Order: sequence, then structure tokens, then C-alpha cells
Amino acid sequence: MRVLLYFDMKKREFICAALMIVSIYLSLVSFADTNPTERTLSNIGAENPVWFLAWGVFTALAVYLNVRLLADKLGFENKWFDLMSKIGSFAIIGTVIIWGEAWWQVAFHWATGMTFGILCFASVFVLLCVTSYKQKRMSWWIPIVAVAAAIDVFTIIALGLTALCEIVILTVVQVALFAVNFVRKAKPAQLQSEIMLQTDENVVEL
Repeated sequence: MRVLLYFDMKKREFICAALMIVSIYLSLVSFADTNPTERTLSNIGAENPVWFLAWGVFTALAVYLNVRLLADKLGFENKWFDLMSKIGSFAIIGTVIIWGEAWWQVAFHWATGMTFGILCFASVFVLLCVTSYKQKRMSWWIPIVAVAAAIDVFTIIALGLTALCEIVILTVVQVALFAVNFVRKAKPAQLQSEIMLQTDENVVEL
């Protein structure tokens, strides 16, 4: 994945934005011919294995590369964070490849699915906090993502796991990541540099 470092920032942004849009589309298209409140993504994937595999691969690439892009923009380097984001993002590929009725298949399927959900959410939430720190103000995506996660957890506890629960929280996290990466006037690192430059100029004038 480090091959993207050889592209300039504009090309990296285009690739990451395109992957995220495709991933979100594949997530939402799963609702076309099914009732998302009665089935899980795995149930839908069992009947549509090609879609399930495509969804898993595009989602893994979209989440990891967009997380990496934002971390690079923020100048945020941490080996444990990088490891967490890699494991979390690509765990979903194990989920869509290995599934069945054998106990080890069920265990692996659920373990990788939960790893993907928890670690991806944690990776994006950490970057939202870093963004807020860099910009010196809290990102309004933090409470949105936190509330969405809380509602999702309570819904799963009350009604059980459904495709709707899985897709809603994933889409909210992806939209937040997309928005912070692309829908803003300036990058946090640029804002920080401008603040430091203005401070230096004021000191010189004094």
C-alpha cells in the first residue's frame, strides 16, 4: 500500500475518494433486494458471494488508504496506530472469504468481523481527535460518530444484529472520514503552519 506514496497528493486524494465512494455504494446497494432489518450482511453475502467479496475488498482498501491519507495530512505517525488501522481494515477480507457452518468458520467469521468494526471505528475516532487538536477546536464529527455508535450498540442489544445496524455505523464512519479528508477549505497541517507563521510575524514586528 505504500506504493501510493509515489503518487502526488492530488492523485492519492482521487484514488482514495473513488475507493470510498465505491465502497459506500456497494454497502447501500445491498439493501436493493432484501430487508435489511431482518437479515445480516453475512446472510445477504451467502446469496451474493461476488458482491460480498467485492464489498469486503473495496471497503478494506477504502478505509485503510483514507485513514493513511488523513494521518499523513495531519503528520500523525504512530506505529501502534498504523498496526491497528492495518489489522482493523483488512480483517474484513477474512470475514468475506471464510464463512460457513463449521464451528471454526463461524468463530473466524465473527472474530474478524468484530475486529474490523472495533478497530476501524477506533482508528477513525483517533484521527478525528487528532484533527480537533490540530485545528484547536472539536470536530463536530466526533459527537456524530459517537452518538451513531451508541445508538447502534443499543439497537443490536435490543433487536439483534441486522444488516441495517452494520451498514449504518460503517457508512457514518466512512462519511466522516471522507468529509474530514476532502470537504474542507484547508488541511489541519496547513492551518497549523499558518498560525505559527502569523505568530512569528507578530514577534518580529514587536
